[in-house]
Amino acid sequence: MNFRTRQFVRNRFQQYYKTHEVYLPPSFDAREWGFIMFDELPGVRMRRHKAFGSKGELSDYLSGMAPSHAYYSTAYYTYPAARNMKEKGWQGADLIFDLDADHLRKQGADYAEMLENVKTETIKLNCFLTEDFGFDSEHIEVVFSGGRGYHIHVRDPSVLKLESGARRE
Repeated sequence: MNFRTRQFVRNRFQQYYKTHEVYLPPSFDAREWGFIMFDELPGVRMRRHKAFGSKGELSDYLSGMAPSHAYYSTAYYTYPAARNMKEKGWQGADLIFDLDADHLRKQGADYAEMLENVKTETIKLNCFLTEDFGFDSEHIEVVFSGGRGYHIHVRDPSVLKLESGARRE
């Protein structure tokens, strides 16, 4: 992307952030935030270890910096802005299921069919989580992940402290 195009797009993002309310995940102030900017640097670089104490603080950062991508951790920390992972003070994490359309590829399926397939599988998994595992639907959030599929966030207190091995299983 050339300089003028990058500046135009960045300005549009800045206008968006100034005029739209940003979705905040539960306990946003206990999460680490990371951003990718409209940089001239070679390659993509994530700017991590950010934390925000208020919605206004996050909104000011977004409208001022106008990142091209914004991410938040699934984990909750005592000190989410700490540079060292040990210093962050892990408190727990959401249980995340990542369903990608291209991982469920059926022979001859086009993009729309792949998305329909992953949507069907997401609905099945959501039903399994509520009906078989008994998670309350109030503790489950399903989000479209931006072109490839869906993420299911389980925020039930019973899964908050699960270790990584148990999460994978």
